[in-house]
Amino acid sequence: MRKRSFVFLILIIFLFLSACNNKKARIDSVYENLFSDTDLTQVVSDLEFPSNVDGVDISWKSSNPDVLSNTGKVNRLNQDVNVELQIILRAGKARVIHKITVTVLKQELDIPFVPDYSISNALSKTIGSTVTVQGVIIGFIGENAILHDGEDG
Repeated sequence: MRKRSFVFLILIIFLFLSACNNKKARIDSVYENLFSDTDLTQVVSDLEFPSNVDGVDISWKSSNPDVLSNTGKVNRLNQDVNVELQIILRAGKARVIHKITVTVLKQELDIPFVPDYSISNALSKTIGSTVTVQGVIIGFIGENAILHDGEDG
């Protein structure tokens, strides 16, 4: 009788450990596929942060939610920003935490060419950014420079 109880106990422990390993393997598989088609070193748009994949619960915590929110919303600034992202994956009682670095690239300014578009107008749309103006100064009116950009007209 004692021998049977011992064998039964060993079988229960083996089944429990197998179940834990299966959950851990599922968590690992989900994590490996989260960003398989995304370059996290050059983020320029919102990321998808699912809350559950294949029965694995996922929570997200950003070190800089103003740049990358806990829901994946991206806010590009005037400089590249590295954000540490903590990913917590749970399946049953199994839990794994990963930390990764996401680089949100700076916002590129798209100021269209408009005839008579002043430098002060361009600067007003680029607060906090550096603006490079290419051209030849051909004169001054007060404190304002008159530039020639090399184009006819």
